[in-house]
Amino acid sequence: MGTESKVYDYGIIGGGVAGLQLALAMLENPFFTHKTIIIIESTAKDVSDKTLSFWEKGIGKWDDLITKSWSKGKFINADGVINHLNLGAYKYKTLPAINLYDYAIKTLTSDDRVTWVNATVSQLNENQDLATIITDSIEINVRHCFDSRVAVNYADIIQESATVYQPFLGWEIAFEEAVFDPETFTMMDFQFRRDDDTSFFYILPTSNRSAMVEYTLFVPEITDMSDYEDHIKAYIQTYISEKPYEIQHREQGLIPMSTYPFHKTNSPRVTKIGTAGSWVRPSSGYAFKYIESYVEKVIDNLINGRRADHKLLHSRHRMMDRLLLDILQKKNALGPGLFETMYTKTPIEAIFKFLDGQSSLIEDIRLMNTFKWKPFFQAIKRQYLS
Repeated sequence: MGTESKVYDYGIIGGGVAGLQLALAMLENPFFTHKTIIIIESTAKDVSDKTLSFWEKGIGKWDDLITKSWSKGKFINADGVINHLNLGAYKYKTLPAINLYDYAIKTLTSDDRVTWVNATVSQLNENQDLATIITDSIEINVRHCFDSRVAVNYADIIQESATVYQPFLGWEIAFEEAVFDPETFTMMDFQFRRDDDTSFFYILPTSNRSAMVEYTLFVPEITDMSDYEDHIKAYIQTYISEKPYEIQHREQGLIPMSTYPFHKTNSPRVTKIGTAGSWVRPSSGYAFKYIESYVEKVIDNLINGRRADHKLLHSRHRMMDRLLLDILQKKNALGPGLFETMYTKTPIEAIFKFLDGQSSLIEDIRLMNTFKWKPFFQAIKRQYLS
């Protein structure tokens, strides 16, 4: 095994959503004009393995990469009652992951400050001055390392932290004739659950003939999603159209939703990012724009000579997430009712603000007051008093 003689200013382990956003933000800021960056990624990043959806106001930095945006949505409860969502100043946007991968890798690899290495990291060591990244082929020294690898087994943390899994199975389908309203997306449709759990369909229509139809669960145990293909077929036939369609793309994944402090292994030389850094909003699983906000804070910290992880996490919002996840973990059947309360009694703009971690204490109290308190009191007892 060789050792790279050059010492890089920053190393990024993982060329996923968090690593790519961080590297792009560095290149855009004058502070990093003379800094060197090395990115170590084990896969080719040539497959659209997920759909990145998010909300934001006005024109955004990723608008050239998105495939569709909506200003109207709907929430459908377990009885089929539709609540229409007017997004106001927000738009809901969707971005195939491959669009981000292609753009980011092209931008990064064409910049002299960046070195891209396809390798698997086996070990990460650090001393007072450097962090050493050991791969299957080379050792790399960096002054600071950002690491996207999750260092724990979820089965080991479920007893000590509120943890729920979000498995999803999505099909991008196309009909020969119009069946969708392309101007309205479905945030949650609870009317076709297979079991008495918190599961729903999520629909992103990209035209009047095509849409991403995704079945998603918030459940306390990992579920084999291959068993749900027949369920998606039945939903499409029952609630969309009985006419034939073509499956143009499939995606499947698992998002952990946990209040476990993944970031607790941070050190002066190593900062965890993405899921490994607690950068995913535990109560929703939404990560893309959440990661963007964390990247901005990290950049600001570096420019001002602070530790990269200085004051990144918001304790009040994590406490509220902990209570909601506890309910979903211990009383999963209550989930559809909780989300119905949220989306029918709170303006969607206020929900987005809360999920972005930008709501005030008063706004959070207003949101909590829309719910029945008993499940939350029981969650407080389990999480804080037992």
